[in-house]
Amino acid sequence: MKKKVLIVDDSQTTRMTIDRMLGEEFEKKQASNGAEALEILRQDQSYSLIIMDINMPELNGMEFIKIQSETENIKNIPTMMCTTEASRPMKEKAKQYGVVKAWVIKPIIKELFVKAVKHVIK
Repeated sequence: MKKKVLIVDDSQTTRMTIDRMLGEEFEKKQASNGAEALEILRQDQSYSLIIMDINMPELNGMEFIKIQSETENIKNIPTMMCTTEASRPMKEKAKQYGVVKAWVIKPIIKELFVKAVKHVIK
């Protein structure tokens, strides 16, 4: 059975790029913002990984991981941030929530991205 990955980014191009990089090894679902991701997760908590952008409309990545960390049935799903944000304070703040297990900076380098995904999912 394939492990499930939820790809959350407001850019359809980025979502498609990540989807292609993950290949056929995973079952994938996409959301265009954190609110849409929460709706998907309300119906299905069996994801092995959430790949999350930070800068999105409606509910951004930082707001999402705060809610995720406070929500019993999804707080144990590891989240990987995939964003242009590279500041140490931003990373430290995200780490405090306890759900972020990796941080990948855009533009995405496929080899590093795939390595990070495999490290988080194991």
